[in-house]
Amino acid sequence: MDMDLLAAKVSELAGFVWNGLLLYLLVGTGIIFTIRTRFIQVRKFGAGFRRLFGSVNLNGEKAGKEGMSSFQAVATSIAAQVGTGNITGCATAMISGGPGAIFWMWLAAFFGMATIYGEAVLAQTFKTKDETGHVIGGPVYYIRQAFKGTFGKILAGFFALAIIFALGFTGNMVQSNAISNAFQEALGIPTWIVGVVLAVVAAFIFLGGVTRIAAVTEKLVPVMACFYLVGGLVMLIANITNLPHAFALIFEGAFNPQAILGGAVGIGVREAMRYGVARGLFSNEAGMGSTPHAHAMAKVEKPQDQGVVAMVCVFIDTFVVLTITALVMITSGALNVGNMAANPAAENMAQVAFSTVFGSFGNFYVAICLLFFAFSTIIGWYFFGEQNVKYLFGVKAVKVYACIAVVCVALGAVLEAPLVWNLSDLFNALMVFPNLLALLALPLLHLARSAALPDRVFRHPVFGAAVTFVLMWGMIFLPSYTMGGIGAGRLLNVVWMTFVLGLAATEFLLLGWLERVRGLSLHSAEQFCKRHARRLPQAAVCMLVCMACIGSHTVKEGQDNHFATSLEAAYELADGQAARYAAALDAREAVLTDAVQQDVTIRPLNGEERPWLLFYTDVAPGPDMWGLTPYFDKQSVTIAEQD
Repeated sequence: MDMDLLAAKVSELAGFVWNGLLLYLLVGTGIIFTIRTRFIQVRKFGAGFRRLFGSVNLNGEKAGKEGMSSFQAVATSIAAQVGTGNITGCATAMISGGPGAIFWMWLAAFFGMATIYGEAVLAQTFKTKDETGHVIGGPVYYIRQAFKGTFGKILAGFFALAIIFALGFTGNMVQSNAISNAFQEALGIPTWIVGVVLAVVAAFIFLGGVTRIAAVTEKLVPVMACFYLVGGLVMLIANITNLPHAFALIFEGAFNPQAILGGAVGIGVREAMRYGVARGLFSNEAGMGSTPHAHAMAKVEKPQDQGVVAMVCVFIDTFVVLTITALVMITSGALNVGNMAANPAAENMAQVAFSTVFGSFGNFYVAICLLFFAFSTIIGWYFFGEQNVKYLFGVKAVKVYACIAVVCVALGAVLEAPLVWNLSDLFNALMVFPNLLALLALPLLHLARSAALPDRVFRHPVFGAAVTFVLMWGMIFLPSYTMGGIGAGRLLNVVWMTFVLGLAATEFLLLGWLERVRGLSLHSAEQFCKRHARRLPQAAVCMLVCMACIGSHTVKEGQDNHFATSLEAAYELADGQAARYAAALDAREAVLTDAVQQDVTIRPLNGEERPWLLFYTDVAPGPDMWGLTPYFDKQSVTIAEQD
């Protein structure tokens, strides 16, 4: 198979996972943890800040069987979080989503602070010891707590394999590649020489175990942070007059990119949000399941003590390092807001920015920063992979893993294989799913097994049904009274969702009333479920398949036999219906985003292009074409007559 084609396919798959489902899951998990912890990132930020900087010690106690100090764990975590993504990732986000992407990075990091608090607390709670008596921990151990039996073993094993390949192997190849290319660009040093040096130094650190890793990170991280921040502050002071304008571009670009970029570049709020959130989460690693390996090793009195410190790690990564990088690129003019198509490549934007003040030294400075950032990430990612090698294969396999990781570091420096980068992105995405499932499941299990809900909650089971009825009645009555009808189909969707949620709440209250108030034991039902526990997953899957294949409603006007089902969706995809719909909308958008044409005409979709599986209403005459004219900054938008 053509390697370029394979790389493109892997890149497409990784992009789909990162920018689709995974994006919503990561942000959604952060919102859930924020609500459940009552905004822990706000309430306990000061405590985390004091605990972190009160424990700074460049020559702390030696890490050993009992773990490492809290600061050493934080240093290892930051070493992994602050990498090439803080420089090139920031540039990529702004090139693809405009300056407004930075705002969405901040928002993602804010919720990510709550997520990483949960990860650190769970990692501390469920840490254990390996066969040699050394403390070990990470997501695999709380995944096994969340999901018992075979399913938990499979899920934990899948996570362990994904993180070994994502971070220990392909991830470290990516980091060494970034270092070697930077030094070749700045000093003309051949990539293979850089690769050999990196491999030798990495081998020395890897083979020293957790003791040497902790000793290196506690010294390297503060030095690299100060070195980069000093250079960034010099840049901002030199361009301080442009700083207010930079913040204005970020905030305005987050909600109205067209006002600062124009309609020609095709960057809207969706693009700013998508690239900002995706790059932000990829950089700070909140919810990915990587940094909990370091936080599990910390010697603290309570798990919550390490949780509040972990939040500060995300703050440093995004609100400090990423923000300074973005402001440097904007204030220096390296990011050409007026002509986004003329921007330099993402991997070169930092050099361009720092060269405006530092001259030719700017390239060398960025190369040194990339060396610090990328090599610290190599150390952190190796350590995370090592913990999972111990879980899967035992302590004896660690040296084999270390040798393979060293070879990957050396090879990554000389390879120019997009496939390696794309595989790293894909494995990074795959390891997130098991981690998020456990993060969401464990708090719910804890609530179900505790006495947090008193008996009085279940004394009035009819309350759930009554509230559901009142809400549904209100949503139907008000539009019917004011407009003479239920209104658009989207309102019915809200009513239906209210019914489903209300039904679940009513069922929950009814079962609690039967057992805890009326004293009717549900023990027999519980025992039945336990006896047939192995068959329940198969039964659930069969039910879901049947539900997916049963028609829920007609969607094609005048056709009673055209239902929105999974089978129909598969047929439409295979038939090319979805592709025709997408091509028609892309062609329409190309016309609307063409800066040359100020008076444009768009055609309505024909019968072969209309999406029958969606509630779809095509464009129609209205005030400013219902916002199309001002949104795309056109003088006029008209509709062509249908052939």
